[in-house]
Amino acid sequence: MWVSKTKLIPEALLLPDESVSENDPASQPETCVSLLSPEGGLIYIEHLDAEAKSVSCPNTKTPHLVGKHTGDRRAVIFRPRCKLWSCSSCAEINRKLWVFRAINGTRVMLDQGADVAATTLTSHEKLGKRASRAIWPKAWDKLGQRMRRKAQPGKVQYLAVPEQHKDGRMHVHMLVSVKYGKKWWKDNARSCGLGYQADEQEVKTLGIGGYVGKYLGKTIGSVDWPKNARRVRTSQGWPPLPDLSEAEGWTFELIKRRVSLADMAGLLVEGGYTVTMTDHETAWDIVNRELPV
Repeated sequence: MWVSKTKLIPEALLLPDESVSENDPASQPETCVSLLSPEGGLIYIEHLDAEAKSVSCPNTKTPHLVGKHTGDRRAVIFRPRCKLWSCSSCAEINRKLWVFRAINGTRVMLDQGADVAATTLTSHEKLGKRASRAIWPKAWDKLGQRMRRKAQPGKVQYLAVPEQHKDGRMHVHMLVSVKYGKKWWKDNARSCGLGYQADEQEVKTLGIGGYVGKYLGKTIGSVDWPKNARRVRTSQGWPPLPDLSEAEGWTFELIKRRVSLADMAGLLVEGGYTVTMTDHETAWDIVNRELPV
């Protein structure tokens, strides 16, 4: 049995009025209210781009799901989105999900009294495109160990977004729950094999939506990225998105590839279900908004 993530998003994830990004609807307060309010019945997994009327996921390799509401004897058969960054439709939803997780995590840590800083690290100036990518894993591991040793156990949490310059060289933008100062980052990044150029700014000054919603969102959404590269890295303790209320009465399971959709629909009809075969956006509308099938 596949557990559904059909959950309504709480207003805790809505951006504050003062945190406005100029061009990105994901960080506009008025847009977020309509996209993400519980009253709208939208789910953050599938409907972050609903008002923009994004194209449904075109990936035909994703197995179909069947959702059943046993009480109302309703069923929907659909292909969920693939969630791959290589899919233009899913990549935009992925980007917005990470923006909201970054915003939510920053808020949680600020509420807990953490000194959240926006930090930028660069590659060594003598390294080219390939070398700058190759050195990052080892250099980041060294720097991470130093970062954790300097703080109290469990205090350091981060969300890091790698980015490539136009010349392909790597640098990283990071939200981190400690403030060590520019000099510490410069000196320690350099001795770990990274560049001497580094920056640190207080998130409270920049504004959560201004930095996370606009700058990190743009970086996460970059299309020029190596295959299988991780777009975002987080520490284990970076706050997740909050648990959301389940759409009551629905259960979901994968339809095995050897089972035809027509046969599955026929079995459901024989069992007294009213069946709708549709795309994933309409299916989640039926589940979350309780639209007629």
